[in-house]
Amino acid sequence: MTISNSHAIDLADPDWTDAPERIVARLVQVSDGAIRINAGAAGPLLAPVAQILLAARNTARARGADLVLIGVTPACRDSMASLGLPADIFQHEEV
Repeated sequence: MTISNSHAIDLADPDWTDAPERIVARLVQVSDGAIRINAGAAGPLLAPVAQILLAARNTARARGADLVLIGVTPACRDSMASLGLPADIFQHEEV
């Protein structure tokens, strides 16, 4: 099954930390355009989640697309900075 990119994967989904293999499977199934991640309800970003996002971004770029974070919360943005990720590492889209 492939996932249309008409909706975003929710960064607040507990699977990001509880069952990351499920998130990876969903990310791999995105078939068209940028991988869109809804970060509007996300708390601080944990390092393993950041690693998944970076891998997804690299995969998307390899097929000519990108990873877009939608509605990044201040807590998420601050934690990315704390992890040493530059503010422009991912494309951002405001809600």
